[in-house]
Amino acid sequence: MNGDEILSESGLNAQAGISECWIVDPKDEVIIVLTLLDKIYVDRGMFSRGEVASSVLLQDFETDVVTILDASPINR
Repeated sequence: MNGDEILSESGLNAQAGISECWIVDPKDEVIIVLTLLDKIYVDRGMFSRGEVASSVLLQDFETDVVTILDASPINR
């Protein structure tokens, strides 16, 4: 996923009022967590293998990045 695709997708989500957006990029093996603040997404973290991605919106929700990445058909 390239920067333009991320901006396009996150822009559509922001317009729809989606409070938190997780972008899973299996090619670069990262999860990007964005949180909506004043109609603009704020980067809350970029997580890679060996890290735990967590939600700002859903208290106590977290997941091992490896679990998500290994479920992707691209990484199989």
